[in-house]
Amino acid sequence: HTHTRLNLKFFNTMSFSGGGYCVLVSEATSLSWKSVVDALVDKHTPSHSVSVLRYSPTSCPASPPPQRKQQDNTVAKDTNSAAAEPPAPRFVKSLSPNDDFVIGSLRRLQPRYLCVVATPPECCRTLVRAVHRLTRAIDASQPYSDVVWGILTAASEADALIVAREVTPLTVRRVVSGSVEGCDLSRFESGIAFDELVHHRHVEKYTAAGAACVALSGSEGNSNAVVGSVVCQHQGDSTPLIVAHLQNPATNMIITSGHARETEWNVGYRFKGGQFRVRAGDAGPQLVAKPLDGPTLDVCSPNPKVYSAAGNCLMAHVNGPDCMALAWMHSCGVRQMLGYTKPTWFGFLGWGAHRYLFANPGRLTFTECYFASMQALLLRLEEVQADVRRIGSAGGGGSSGGGCGSKGESGGATDDAELYRRGGAGLGRAAATNPMGEVEHRVRGLLFDREATVFYGDPAWVARLAKSQQDGDYYTMDLRPIVGPSSDTNASAASTTEALFEVVVCAIRTCTWTPTCPDDKVTLPGRPPLLMLDGSRKWTNVRVHQESQDQPRLVLTPLFAMLPLTGQLQAGHSVTHRFTATVETRA
Repeated sequence: HTHTRLNLKFFNTMSFSGGGYCVLVSEATSLSWKSVVDALVDKHTPSHSVSVLRYSPTSCPASPPPQRKQQDNTVAKDTNSAAAEPPAPRFVKSLSPNDDFVIGSLRRLQPRYLCVVATPPECCRTLVRAVHRLTRAIDASQPYSDVVWGILTAASEADALIVAREVTPLTVRRVVSGSVEGCDLSRFESGIAFDELVHHRHVEKYTAAGAACVALSGSEGNSNAVVGSVVCQHQGDSTPLIVAHLQNPATNMIITSGHARETEWNVGYRFKGGQFRVRAGDAGPQLVAKPLDGPTLDVCSPNPKVYSAAGNCLMAHVNGPDCMALAWMHSCGVRQMLGYTKPTWFGFLGWGAHRYLFANPGRLTFTECYFASMQALLLRLEEVQADVRRIGSAGGGGSSGGGCGSKGESGGATDDAELYRRGGAGLGRAAATNPMGEVEHRVRGLLFDREATVFYGDPAWVARLAKSQQDGDYYTMDLRPIVGPSSDTNASAASTTEALFEVVVCAIRTCTWTPTCPDDKVTLPGRPPLLMLDGSRKWTNVRVHQESQDQPRLVLTPLFAMLPLTGQLQAGHSVTHRFTATVETRA
């Protein structure tokens, strides 16, 4: 397809203030979903400098839409009738981060948040990949993300408007999880995790105020090694129990794992269990549960939630109007979601978001946990840069391609299916006997994960775990000036000065930074400590005062500071890094 330069138009563009919010939307969607764009602008104008960018993507006619069927094999709508269905929408095929208008505009605006508003036909893998590359291309001098981003999509304008208008911050207190291993119940006030590996088993945590949860499960439990929780056995298929807990108004987070595709989630991984599917309908895609026995159950739970599909293949791939991602939003109140748009086999980024979520509950928002996990992945790629270049030059860079030391995105032409085959199957076996096979497996996995995930929702909407009362945080991380400018980052006047700063990481509990495997679901913190900054400072001429060559190199951007610690840091111990920098504080 011929690529054309994007045509950008600006609305309400203001000077950078360290907290800018940018909406990126196609010309067509800015008209058809005008109410959504307007709602975002109205919501964020009081607290951010807001800009709206419109683009005109290169498009091609969509393939004939698949016949929309209900899961009981009845046709929901006659899609072959011109009277019943409007003409097929056009799919986005070009959103180039190398376009001078896009990059130049974002470099000038320097927003903290980027919200891409996209209809389901636009929200294809091409768009997701382009957004990933776009958010790394604003500052070409370093390989990390330059903006906190999300894609706001939904089955309809009405559903998208619900997400756009959500203003009340969410404190996550209760979780329903389809994985025991992938959900640390100790970090929630209450919740239930169904075991995808062992039939008839779930783990439940409840408080005195939430004792009704046990009655809801209809099961008997006994204390077990899971601290603060009860391991329970339930009779029959767990699918109806999952529905009951999803519909509990106290539930405000969902976690799923195991076998899935765009139109279904299988409750069991090592056993035959029920399924969650999508039923097409005029009102929108309806999430339904199909137990092994008994009637199909509609899932209806409209209260706001966040959703992590870190352990599922394809759950976040919007491949049509009746996919799981859109059904979770429509039927289950999902306002923000992270997941994979491809078959997942490495799991570093998805499960890495949980490491940040559980290490210090409430310190980072759900959006920031995804953002932090991406920076940890890009850091790992930076560390293995030589291996990336070697493998990329051999033609195995995949669609991500290229080296990671710069923002360049060129590389091998290997398609996603081939990268999946080489990485997930062939390299996994080679790694067991060949040290270089293990390196290649890791590099390909990082390159794969770099653009295989997506974050849906308004990135500036605040959803965070309640502060943990049971075990507390693992560490604190602070950046503070020693000599130079005031720590007040809200100063009204712009200035440029040279100053001495220090970054201090203090272990409250013994911290294990190095994960046991890419998709480690247990080790905490399990990822390098990261501190979100307010973006009002631009760092130049950074000179780190290293006491030894063994000290990790501090990563510093206007958005975050990250210290690549490895091994363990014992409780009560701390690590301090001092650096001198020229600091531009922006009004």
